[in-house]
Amino acid sequence: MNPFYFGASAAPLFGVLHPSSGEHQRSAGVVLCAAARDEYNPSHRSLRQLATRLARAGFPVLRFDFSGSGDSYGDDDQSTVEQWRSDIDVALTELVDTTSVQQSCLIGLRLGGTLAALAAKDRNDVTGLALWDPVVTGQAYVDELYERHRDLVVNVLRQHNGEPSEEDGLFGFSMGETLRGELVGLDLSTVPVPATQAVFLVTTRECPDYDLLESRWRSARVGIQRARLTAQPIWEERALWSNELVPSKVLEQIVSWVSERYR
Repeated sequence: MNPFYFGASAAPLFGVLHPSSGEHQRSAGVVLCAAARDEYNPSHRSLRQLATRLARAGFPVLRFDFSGSGDSYGDDDQSTVEQWRSDIDVALTELVDTTSVQQSCLIGLRLGGTLAALAAKDRNDVTGLALWDPVVTGQAYVDELYERHRDLVVNVLRQHNGEPSEEDGLFGFSMGETLRGELVGLDLSTVPVPATQAVFLVTTRECPDYDLLESRWRSARVGIQRARLTAQPIWEERALWSNELVPSKVLEQIVSWVSERYR
């Protein structure tokens, strides 16, 4: 693993490059798009393991932190969907410049998957998308965040005779009006996917949004495959105390699909 900073010197992004270590060197590289905000830390180990497995399969892999998160530059209260989408463009450019791959595949978890689809729709060099439990409807995602916030943070505060405040944000992260508006307006099922891109949709829970997404993209003649698996929601804080920290079956399916796509 090679940790480094890249992008604009005034606002650098932090990334980790996993060089290809497999006997069969692939012509494609992979950029991993992490889950956002409170879902980043619980899922970090799984994405690191996914990067390691992909590298062993012959792919150079770049995983990185979005602006305002992890070790990348920026304040979380200034984050926007457009900035995060732009970060993926910067990461793709860095991957190509560093490894000289001819094609790229984007893999994203949760909101990272949604952002990956947004970034890929205008690029010819991205020929594969693997979306792991992506956020389909932004309003449902925001509602879920607030529900988990109330269940976890608010209950803890009340146990210590404290009262929650709107200024507390979500799990310690600010949710500005610009970001909230952008998130609420997201609808992954309406994002056009170029015919040159293949899509692998991995879902680990039953959700009508995933069925709608699959149906709409199939109707638009998108080359989409779907794997329905059972696994813990590793992006939730409670997953840190679960025995299943890394959902191996999910990782195996993703690595297998990418390997078949880029022989």
